[in-house]
Amino acid sequence: MTDYQAYPNESAYLEALFPESNEIKSMRAYAAENHIPVVVPEVARALKMIAALKKPVHILELGTAIGLSTLILAQAAPAAKITSIEINEKRYADARRFLASYLISGQVQLLQGDIRSEGFWASAGLNDQVYDLIFIDAAKGQYAALADRLWQHVSPGGLMIFDDILQHGWVATLAYPNHRQKTAVLRLRQFLEDVAASGRGHVLNIDDGVLLLIKE
Repeated sequence: MTDYQAYPNESAYLEALFPESNEIKSMRAYAAENHIPVVVPEVARALKMIAALKKPVHILELGTAIGLSTLILAQAAPAAKITSIEINEKRYADARRFLASYLISGQVQLLQGDIRSEGFWASAGLNDQVYDLIFIDAAKGQYAALADRLWQHVSPGGLMIFDDILQHGWVATLAYPNHRQKTAVLRLRQFLEDVAASGRGHVLNIDDGVLLLIKE
């Protein structure tokens, strides 16, 4: 008879059942040591599944951090060309180190700059590109503006995915800890209300909420 092990919760059980690679574990350890937010395992599994099912040819990621989510997408969609953008110079340098083999192969292109700058998109040659999947884990208060800015760049049948759409639960409870978060929280709430009214999106209730926008 199998001697089954008990786990403290569902997340721990699933992480043991579907373990991440040593490469990903190493990146998580570095992120934790340096207080860098990266996608949690539940969101990583969702991204992996979506990318594997969608089989995108072109992927855009806004908010590379150290490249953990970039690596998840690259491994799940090996035929895809991924462009990932990070504003922070140190994190961009870390991502280049962690993703070196993917940069050499040409599957991943890393760019450093401010996605809110119109000049950045033009200088990077991104204004005319169309993407099958766009993953956004950037400034939460800019999500609605980014959706408007990038919707024309989503291919028919394509997806936009926004991580942490509930902003630590504050969007639902309005219990943001101080006034500095108020604008971002209220913008996210309005964005979600607009998405719900449009009928084109869905929120996966995992971790801090993952919004999927589908372009028919």
